[in-house]
Amino acid sequence: MLGLMTTPAQHHADLGWQALLADDNAAAERHFRATLTLAPADPEALTGLAQVLRRQGHLRDAVLLCDAAIRAAPDYAHAWLERAFVLASGGSMRLARECYERTIALDPDNAQAHAGLASILARDGDSTAGRVHAAAALTVDPGNVIATGALATMELEAGNAKAARDLVVPVLAH
Repeated sequence: MLGLMTTPAQHHADLGWQALLADDNAAAERHFRATLTLAPADPEALTGLAQVLRRQGHLRDAVLLCDAAIRAAPDYAHAWLERAFVLASGGSMRLARECYERTIALDPDNAQAHAGLASILARDGDSTAGRVHAAAALTVDPGNVIATGALATMELEAGNAKAARDLVVPVLAH
């Protein structure tokens, strides 16, 4: 029974993640800030608050929170992934790519990291590596829109408009 008990900080963090899933950014922010009041270096709460701030367009603050989470727990893959999202949102693709790569090193089956990396590789014209990461993302998450979009981009770049359409149409139908 003792294993089921949570601290007040864990409770607030759990409520923060639930609020994020429900797209209630205000409640998520409130709960993550409460967690950080009780546990200032909690990497999950730092990362959760970073996600809230990214959604609000506060990219500088979001990346600083990711950096704090990474300092607290260097092997916390979710912090690296959120940092990649923040950097990509701000157009820092080289740094985002490095963060996606670090996420994959820590969590090889992370579909979001593979898809994000595939998208950057497709943008940069590296279709060989892009296809590898898109396939890895789609193996874990067959409906991954970002990986499908990256593959479609690579098909278009290769002059295969029909193949690109064939990839995208089933995804758009859902």
